[in-house]
Amino acid sequence: MNKSTRMIAQLPHTPFTTKVKHFHGLPPKVTGQQDERRLLPPPAFLLLEQRTEGVFLFRYGSQGQCVGDTWHMSVQDAMDQAAFEYPDTALDWQDIPAEVADAVHFGIQRIGSLPEEA
Repeated sequence: MNKSTRMIAQLPHTPFTTKVKHFHGLPPKVTGQQDERRLLPPPAFLLLEQRTEGVFLFRYGSQGQCVGDTWHMSVQDAMDQAAFEYPDTALDWQDIPAEVADAVHFGIQRIGSLPEEA
């Protein structure tokens, strides 16, 4: 795969199982304080981007808000992480055309209208 790999995978509109929770904020172990993290909502789609500094697996809500991200050494590592996190979901990765400038907007268009997130 080349350096400009960008792919998306839509997640189900219905509740699905995930093995990983994503939070906003630092864990209490780091801050030495009470846990003030905020649980991020479940994603509507995944965006995988290969960049010069590595491969990023982004999770986005139906309105385009980022609800988690992880860094990986390879595209396959990122795909394996997604398969681990969403084990009961058949992930159908689709290439994002090179002419698409805004991959997040492309993802929102692909998932169509979903119910509002809490």
